[in-house]
Amino acid sequence: DGNGTHYDATGSDSFTISSNITLYAEWRCSVTYDSNGATSGTVPTDSNSPYASGDRVTVLTNSGTLEKTGFVFSGWNTQADGNGTHYDSSGYDSLIISANVILYSEWAEDSDGDSVSDEDETDAGTDPGDPNDKPRKGTIIVTVYQQDGSPAVGYICILNSTPVVITTDSEGVAVFTDVDLAPHTLKLLSGTVQLGTYSLYFTKDSTNTIDITDDASTDSDGSVQITVNRTFLSLDMTIQQNAGLFWQIQDVDYTRAENPQTGDNYNHIDKLWIFVLAVLTCACVAGYIAVKHNNLNIRA
Repeated sequence: DGNGTHYDATGSDSFTISSNITLYAEWRCSVTYDSNGATSGTVPTDSNSPYASGDRVTVLTNSGTLEKTGFVFSGWNTQADGNGTHYDSSGYDSLIISANVILYSEWAEDSDGDSVSDEDETDAGTDPGDPNDKPRKGTIIVTVYQQDGSPAVGYICILNSTPVVITTDSEGVAVFTDVDLAPHTLKLLSGTVQLGTYSLYFTKDSTNTIDITDDASTDSDGSVQITVNRTFLSLDMTIQQNAGLFWQIQDVDYTRAENPQTGDNYNHIDKLWIFVLAVLTCACVAGYIAVKHNNLNIRA
């Protein structure tokens, strides 16, 4: 099993014998890397190969800068067609070796040549933290109220990074659809009078925050900044008039998206409430059974 004393098969290794000894052949496993159609660059060479069976092997990085025209390098795979086991080229991924292994370069299509795979450039967006990854688009819903709580009908909302101009409807609502998650400035006007300016910033952080200055009011300088998670699906903003012509953000809420790769929902609050309700339900059922059991004992 290779757990005894090792001797090299160089012809120069030796030992002192004192009883019959059987020497078993040791079998070692090699790791090699294949460029798998690369048009430039070189494959890395593992200086620790060959390994003993059972050793842990660290998968190497793309140190030779392999490239393939029309594709981006996306890691290593045990099969040339990419249907084997995938390994990252981060320098931290590893495998347990038990036979000779060839790791093939994985290639993802990049039709526009911007070094971002076509898959990562879908509207879904796979990595909100990657500035090269086309972000998820969303919807911004703005609801505007007068000071008395009545809908502010016919007010103008301008998303000026595009720009898109929408007038509030009979409910005081303006809806902006298919919005890229880039910084935006939303302006609220009554006719030609600017009532408020709201700066929207989208980040990869897991929370959204509202930074309101000027005693929770806005003015022509734009004193309200809203930071929203870049995985959002819809952002709901409620703006209401205060005393004078100051219009403040009363409420901001947003719906976060599912990870398009895993299907996981980032909104853990829902899952927490489901867990709490499940625990309470189990407790109630257990209490009911206990009461019924006691009643049966009393009757007996």
